[in-house]
Amino acid sequence: MIAPPLPLDEHSRLERLRILGLLDHEPIDQLDRLTRLITRHFALPIAMVSLTDVNRQWFLARTGVDMCEINREHSFCGHAILRPDIMQVPDARRDLRFADNPLVTDDPGVVFYAGRPLRALDGVVLGTLCLVDHVPRHLDEEACRDLDDFGRLVENTLHDLERRHQVRTLNQVLEDKEHLFTLTFNQSSVGMALSSLEGKWLRANPGLERLLGYSEHEMLSRTWLAMTHPEDLQREQPLFDALIAGQRQDYRLEKRMIRADGTQCWVQLSVTLCQSRTMAPHMIAVFADLTERKQAEAELVRLQQGLEQQVQSRTRELSRTVEQLHQEMRERGAMQQQLWQEQHRLQHMLEHTSNAFLELDADFIITGWNPASTTLLGWHADEMLGRPLFGLLGAEHPLLSLSGNPQSPPRRLECDIITRTGRHIPVEVIAERYQFDGKVRIALFLHDITARRQVLAEIERGRARLRAITDGLPVTISMVSPEGRYLFANQAYCRYFGLDTEQMREMSVRDVIGEEAHGRAMAYVAKALAGEQVSFEHRFDLPIGRRDLRITMIPSRGDEPGVYILGSDITEFKALQSQLEHEAAHDPLTGLPNRRAFTLRLSRELERVRQNAEPLGLLFLDLDGFKGINDRLGHHVGDALLQRFAQVLSAEVRPGDMVARLAGDEFTIILPALRQPELELPALCERLLAAMAVPGDVAGHRLPLAGSIGGALCHSGQYCHIDDLLHRADAAMYRAKQSGKGRFALDL
Repeated sequence: MIAPPLPLDEHSRLERLRILGLLDHEPIDQLDRLTRLITRHFALPIAMVSLTDVNRQWFLARTGVDMCEINREHSFCGHAILRPDIMQVPDARRDLRFADNPLVTDDPGVVFYAGRPLRALDGVVLGTLCLVDHVPRHLDEEACRDLDDFGRLVENTLHDLERRHQVRTLNQVLEDKEHLFTLTFNQSSVGMALSSLEGKWLRANPGLERLLGYSEHEMLSRTWLAMTHPEDLQREQPLFDALIAGQRQDYRLEKRMIRADGTQCWVQLSVTLCQSRTMAPHMIAVFADLTERKQAEAELVRLQQGLEQQVQSRTRELSRTVEQLHQEMRERGAMQQQLWQEQHRLQHMLEHTSNAFLELDADFIITGWNPASTTLLGWHADEMLGRPLFGLLGAEHPLLSLSGNPQSPPRRLECDIITRTGRHIPVEVIAERYQFDGKVRIALFLHDITARRQVLAEIERGRARLRAITDGLPVTISMVSPEGRYLFANQAYCRYFGLDTEQMREMSVRDVIGEEAHGRAMAYVAKALAGEQVSFEHRFDLPIGRRDLRITMIPSRGDEPGVYILGSDITEFKALQSQLEHEAAHDPLTGLPNRRAFTLRLSRELERVRQNAEPLGLLFLDLDGFKGINDRLGHHVGDALLQRFAQVLSAEVRPGDMVARLAGDEFTIILPALRQPELELPALCERLLAAMAVPGDVAGHRLPLAGSIGGALCHSGQYCHIDDLLHRADAAMYRAKQSGKGRFALDL
């Protein structure tokens, strides 16, 4: 045995498993269903979703094995995770890596193995989806593709778990940031507040309460604009209005505010507009106390005013002239810079765009040609400028039909063009007419759509391949819209309902399965559309006959809303189940109910009598001299005699009565709902004895029947234990035997 080596990214791979918490994860129902489906699809006994840990291989989902983990050095999957694709071992007994592996030589007896690596969102291998069989086999190319498709389904489930983990981690980070913000807000030495877009306080920190002298509760009933000095309000109001109008994100200014005691304080105010998906738009305001600085500045201003007045009077005219000159130069420079930038940007875009660009004049003469045009068509600009477009495309090409005025919207069309080498290339063309310097120009942008058409063709091939797979499955598969119309149906579905694919697309579920089945099915469809997977059984009258189907409805997880419907034919299973239930409750010789069925029926009838139903009678019968006939004429005659006895008893009782064979020649009759038991029981016993006395053919012998009958009665409202009632009837029968053959005795 060769133990698997460690992957190069082993450390990061194990770390990813630890972070995601997939090891020893509780069972995932979707993966369990997938492994069961895989075993049926590939017709093999074992399928597993395994995760490779440090020293073990743990099974996140499994079908066909009881063990939940194995030693890593014995694992096949340890080798499979080293490969980029599916690893197959057709016969492990002949493979040097696994021939003496305990998994091969002992239970579970691995012979064939196939493993497909399972990757996380960033490509790190977490484990494998593996198949195991006890006989040699080999997966062909189509089977490998199926295994790869199943692997992608498993990866989708793992990726969903990984994304949920990422969301939980992100939520924790956001909670930490919120806590940090709250701590900073409450502990900051400067004033901080949140306000609505109307400037009303929503929240204030202790620093702001100390600065303004208001409590937070008192501030919540005011706006900060109302607390602003009237002279400063004129400066702040336009900034505030521009912020609310979305014309700016923040503003900053120094202003005076009115404290609670009526005094003024200077603050530096910084206001930022906050918009998020989780909160209504609001503003964050920070207030820094500038009172002492402003007092110092005022003193400095007073000292400098005399000097400034003298300087200002002499320099005012010069400054005005210089400013006018500078303004004119700035405006001219800005215009020239803007024009140069626009020209450079347009030239850069045309030179580096991946789309071919051609400019034409009103006569379709080529006046513009970018490098991408050379790459696409093969001609250089110096070869094409000045040439007519029809010389390149031909006189009948759709591009030459462009018409309209310069105000017409751009036209878009798809067509083929011929390159310099003669190759036809499909392109998407956007054409726009405009005027430049009073002349009409036409701009053509050509985009190569070869790859797009190849992708569309590949998508169509994928759809055909998926249909081929679903048509080959032995189950009915369909998809219906929320309105109950068919979006898809495989061949098995169409065959069951006697329709072809085209007919199904034009019909609703009600049209196909009928009104009664539709009413029941749409209730389940509503649950499936709500995200719940549901299953139920229904009997259909189909063109191929009456069939029992088990229906499973799975909500669509893709872009197209609807429900997938899978149907499994369980008709034969239902028939076998009914047959087994009948055999379990009936005597194989006489066809009468056996002791088990008799006991269940008698228990139910006694419970009804206890609840004041009409009286119930019980007769106990056996054949007189049966052992002698059986010994003298043989068991086949004895069996025939028992069968005739059963026929005679069944012919004399009412439709609701039960005749049962307990064992040997012991028979019982349950007689519910007796109106006059004192008259009805003796009359029935006399009819039975008279019918027995009539000779009949029994396996070639003309034989009469002779029997003894004992009866017991349970009255309305009386509690009768089943064993007590049987004992009373049995004792009455023995009293009848003691008085002679062919007699009856009753315990009323």
